Amino acid sequence: MNERRRKRALITRPQEDSADAAIALVRRGITPVLAPMMRIEYATGDIESEVTLAQAILFTSRNGVRAFSRLSARRDVAVFAVGDSTAALARDNGFVNVESAEGDSADLVRLTIDRLDPADGQLFHAAGATVAGDLTDALNKAGFKTVRRPLYEAKALGALADETATALRDRTLNYVLFFSPRTGRIFADLVEKAELARTCDSLTAICLSDAVASEIADIKWRKTVTAHLPTTAALLSVIAKLEDTGTPPAAKTLPASGPGSIVESSPESAVDKTRAPVEQSTAPNEDDGKPQEIAMSEADQTGESSKEPSKLPSENVLPHISGQTSVPASSKIPGTADTVVDTKKESESSEMRNSAAALSAALAAASTATETAGRHRMGTVLVTLIAVIVLLGLGYATLPSWRDSLPPVVRDHLSGTAAVSGALQRENRALGARLTDLTSKLQAKESNLGAAQYRIAAMENQAADRTAKLTAKLAASEKALAALRTANTAGEAAATENTALKGRIAALDQLLAAEKEARASANTATNKAEAMATERAAAAGKLNATVDEAAAKIAGLEKNLDTARKAAVLAGKTDTIALAARKLRDALFGAAPFVAEIKALQDMAGEAPAVAAALRAIEPLAPKGVATRNELFTRLPAAVTAVVAADRQSNNDSWIDRTVSKLTGFVTVRRIDGKGTGADAILARAEMAARRGDLTKTANEISALTGPGAAAAASWLKAAQARLAADLAQAALDKIVLTRVVAGDPS
Repeated sequence: MNERRRKRALITRPQEDSADAAIALVRRGITPVLAPMMRIEYATGDIESEVTLAQAILFTSRNGVRAFSRLSARRDVAVFAVGDSTAALARDNGFVNVESAEGDSADLVRLTIDRLDPADGQLFHAAGATVAGDLTDALNKAGFKTVRRPLYEAKALGALADETATALRDRTLNYVLFFSPRTGRIFADLVEKAELARTCDSLTAICLSDAVASEIADIKWRKTVTAHLPTTAALLSVIAKLEDTGTPPAAKTLPASGPGSIVESSPESAVDKTRAPVEQSTAPNEDDGKPQEIAMSEADQTGESSKEPSKLPSENVLPHISGQTSVPASSKIPGTADTVVDTKKESESSEMRNSAAALSAALAAASTATETAGRHRMGTVLVTLIAVIVLLGLGYATLPSWRDSLPPVVRDHLSGTAAVSGALQRENRALGARLTDLTSKLQAKESNLGAAQYRIAAMENQAADRTAKLTAKLAASEKALAALRTANTAGEAAATENTALKGRIAALDQLLAAEKEARASANTATNKAEAMATERAAAAGKLNATVDEAAAKIAGLEKNLDTARKAAVLAGKTDTIALAARKLRDALFGAAPFVAEIKALQDMAGEAPAVAAALRAIEPLAPKGVATRNELFTRLPAAVTAVVAADRQSNNDSWIDRTVSKLTGFVTVRRIDGKGTGADAILARAEMAARRGDLTKTANEISALTGPGAAAAASWLKAAQARLAADLAQAALDKIVLTRVVAGDPS
């Protein structure tokens, strides 16, 4: 037997609910050890009056079903059970309308609210003395009237059973199964009391839920595994997965402490690796009606745009600024390579007029641009500066054409040294470059200002829309408030009138009640006896049917429990049974008696169907033993000779018959080809089968003999059939040794 088949599991739930889990463990090759932590005591009393008024019964445990079934014969009321196991037990007890919440008390609350209406009647909760959760409070808050009655009490044991304590002390257990938080808490208290908590470091604790696992968290376990669902099937699937692969079933992607997750804790790994990442919301904040701050890039804050500014050509300054007025090609800004001055008087006068007109248009355009772009003070300053520089440039460029018209003092002053003229030209060029730079920055600022104004306009539109909506809501609220005030005024008048009407109705009700009471008193005496007789007869019939049904179900449960106990006992002796079966199988190979071997196996597992079937055919052969195959094949020729002699024996006493008999004593003549149906043909086929080593075929042929030949071969045939029966028993014992077929499991 391998290591997995030798494992043992401790079941801590009450004995009434342990049969299914124990049978499932036996089928997995695991020996169950029943160690209930509590004993159930059922209450007595009358609950019929409350059940009669209830539209549904709530069961939060299997013990609640058992306790209710002991006290009430009602099975026609709707039942809502916390899980599938409780629902199945309710159906077994005769309830016909049963629904399962398939979860915990919170799921039961949701199912009840979805299916029922508070107006249809109250709810009856068949509970224990100790209640976990707030089922009644949650349903009452939802509008239901819930009556909770403690029908049983699960009392904790004062100490561990001797078998359980010995198994923990000797470390012969592998698993401990916990089905409720209270069971886990009691187990933790009892092992601490018995000073056996340190022995749990070699055990794997399998819990029904996280609440159960939290109750045994103070004990140091080899591993703690939580079922992915709070059901017995899910818990058993965990142990099946551990046995098959060594790892529990994959859990859903849940936080490590959430319900339905699988939480493992072992000394080797104490770090939680299932922590879920935290998501941060990236949704923008709602607009609260305040102006939003406009973010600017670093280049905007420093006055430098990241984009390349559009350059202003030095020869076409005025058209770039105004966008309306063009300057003649001959009017160039000083400092450029293409400055041309016409010396003709007519051209000079024309250029002077054109320049003056262009200057006036430029100033007008600059003024207009300044007023239009008056969004920012810096724009106004720059435009004014540009206009002054352009005016100076045009005046300097056209100076030769109107210089003679100036007073002599002014002409002398303007005709200064070349150094002064060069300095002015350099300053003019510097001013032109500065003008270009300022123009670029002005364009960038105007672009940013336009974007900001667009955003401000959008926010103003949004604020206006919200203001309009809020104004509309406020108007609707005021209108509704006015309607309520009007209705309240009308309601006060109606209330006064209703008070008077109620008084009159109350007086009429009193008169009507007196009349009804007089009529009812006349009919009560007649109907009371009939109603009581009918009710008692119906109650007696229901009670008898319920008692009979309960007795039958109790008998079935006791039979199942007895079967489970036998299976558990046999599963615990699997190694010893296999050893006894191996000894008996070895004894059957020889010809010696095997009384001791067969008795040992009967004592170990005589009740197991597989063992009983194997021993039934060979038990009569045990005192004398069974001849071996080689011995039977050795004895076959003598048996054949005896058959031939018996078949040739004459029944006449004449001298001819005696003579023939004597002659046949010296020489035997018979057919050996096996053809035909006579004794010679049968013996020939039997000998051919014996030469092939086929004992079954040989015995079948010999059994076909009749008359004196059959009598002569009877002894050999009986021994051969005994050997064949022993061979079949050996095959059955081999199966028992190899597969450990015990506890009534023929698989």
